[in-house]
Amino acid sequence: MFDSGGVVLVLSSDVVFTLQDGQLQRAWIGLGRVAPGQLASVAFDGSTYSFVTIANAVASLYQAPSRGAHPTLIATLMDPGGLPFAAAQIAPMADGIAILGTEASGSNFSTAVLGILRSGDAQFSLTRAPVGGDLTYGDGALWIVGGVMGDQVFRSVDGTSWTPTRLPVSAQYWSASAVVATKSGIAVAITSHTSSDSEVTILTSSDAGQKWQTVGTFLAPLTEFGTTIGTVFGPDGSWTAVFPDGSRVIRGGGVGSPTSATSPNGLPGNVDQIARSSQGDLVSIAGSDNCPSGKDSCTRSASVFVSSDNGQTWTEITPAP
Repeated sequence: MFDSGGVVLVLSSDVVFTLQDGQLQRAWIGLGRVAPGQLASVAFDGSTYSFVTIANAVASLYQAPSRGAHPTLIATLMDPGGLPFAAAQIAPMADGIAILGTEASGSNFSTAVLGILRSGDAQFSLTRAPVGGDLTYGDGALWIVGGVMGDQVFRSVDGTSWTPTRLPVSAQYWSASAVVATKSGIAVAITSHTSSDSEVTILTSSDAGQKWQTVGTFLAPLTEFGTTIGTVFGPDGSWTAVFPDGSRVIRGGGVGSPTSATSPNGLPGNVDQIARSSQGDLVSIAGSDNCPSGKDSCTRSASVFVSSDNGQTWTEITPAP
C-alpha cells in the first residue's frame, strides 16, 4: 500500500486499486500484460501516476496521466553489475523522479542503485546508493532509511552525495520509518526495541534534519528487530499509529499536543500497514499467513480496513464491482 499525498494506492499482484469515497476502485487491471515484470511500486505526484516493475536486473518506469489510463514506458534502469533487483521504490521530486533499486543479495547488508530522471531527460542518471531501503522526497531532499536494523538515515539534495543523518535516539537497537514530508518540514517515527516493550518516538524537523524535536512518545507491544510500529502523518504534522495486534490506535499532534489512545472496534490483528486518504479516512492492511504444509508452503492473504472516525471503528472493504 502506498500513500501518495493522500491518494491511497493498493497493489495486489498486477492490479492497482485506489481508495475513493471509502471504496476500493480498480484503477488498473492486468498491468503484467502491459508492463512485464513484478509490480514493485506506484506513486502519484498530483498529476501523473508512476509505476515501477522489476525483472531480473532491470527496473522499468511507466506513467499514466489519469486513473485507468494506459501506462506508457518512460525509461528503464539497469543494474550496472547485472545483479537482480529484489525491490524498487519511486520518489517523485520537484524536478523529476527517483527510483531506488535494492539488489538481491545473500548478504545481510543491502546494496542499492539510485536512478534519477530529471524533467526532459530520456535516460536515468545512475549512482550507487549508500544502502537499500525506503526512498522518499521531502523538504527539498531525497531520503533513504535502511540498513539491517532500519537505523541508517541518509539525505541528499542531488542524489549523488549522501550525508548520514543523526537522530536523537539513545536506545541501542531501534528502527526508523520512512521520512515523510509535512507542511512545516519532515517527520519520522522511531521504534526502539527493548527486552519488554517497544517505545515509539515521533520526531519532526523544520530545517532539513539539522535539528529534531520530539513531539510524541508512547509504549507499544514488542516488535521484531528491524520493524516499526505502523505510523502515518498528516500534512499538518499530526500522526496516527496502530499497534500490530490491532489493539490500540494512538494519535497526536505537534509539540505540546496531547496524545490520545483508542481501543479500536473491528480492526483485526496482524496489521501490516497504515495510510491516510485525502478525505481523512484511515486505511490499514491486515495480513495473515496460510502454511498448510510448513514454511515453504506459505501464502499470504490481506484485507483492507477503513476508518472514518480517527480509528475508533473499522470496516473491512472489498473492491467495488
